[in-house]
Amino acid sequence: EDPAFHANDQRRYINPLQIPAGVIPGGTSLERMGVKLGSFGVLVDTRRAGAPAVPFVVGDNGPRIGEGTPALARLAAGLTIKDPITRAERFSGIIDSKSALWIFFGKGQISGPFDAHKVIADAASAYNQWGGDARLRDCVANRNIPAN
Repeated sequence: EDPAFHANDQRRYINPLQIPAGVIPGGTSLERMGVKLGSFGVLVDTRRAGAPAVPFVVGDNGPRIGEGTPALARLAAGLTIKDPITRAERFSGIIDSKSALWIFFGKGQISGPFDAHKVIADAASAYNQWGGDARLRDCVANRNIPAN
């Protein structure tokens, strides 16, 4: 959030149609490992062979991992970010599924105001520092996570 705006001013918060963002539950082991609001991660749809790791920012606390913005859901489904979206498009690319592989990075953090290009670039950089595609393939291969 951008503290320059009042709590009931929508400009204080990220635009969910433009910013790929995920949710973490508060007070969990993720937070103890350094993952917090503004941290980065990537999301992979393991049902899609060769699906890219989609960079995102942790944008909110919620009840569980598996929630994300429409921008994140669209990117994970191989769609482009779109603002505005139609009522029929509001569930395009649903990510609340067992096939969604969430990877969070406890190092690095972004602060507002948020820009989609900066979020994606900074999260992709954190992913590459973690080991990128090679490490992801190794994790999937060694953890028996379905590749498609």
